[in-house]
Amino acid sequence: MTDTIALTDQNFDAIITRAPRPVVVEFWAIRQLPASGHLAQLLAGQASVTRLDVDANPELALRLGVKSLPGFAVFSGGQLVYQGG
Repeated sequence: MTDTIALTDQNFDAIITRAPRPVVVEFWAIRQLPASGHLAQLLAGQASVTRLDVDANPELALRLGVKSLPGFAVFSGGQLVYQGG
């Protein structure tokens, strides 16, 4: 089983900019169950799958423009290439 990486205000930039492959970020909150575990299995070896608890990291959620939950973003080469719900 492939694990997801929990993103925080402290580790976001380092994980996104140093990733050797695309990074999928799931935006979630404690009031819902994250779906990223299954996604991590599907994308094993192709992309890193991470999740961001927007309640625990509100400044980062604001910086990324998270407007609805659940939501996803994809970064490649440190740049945002997709964001949606």
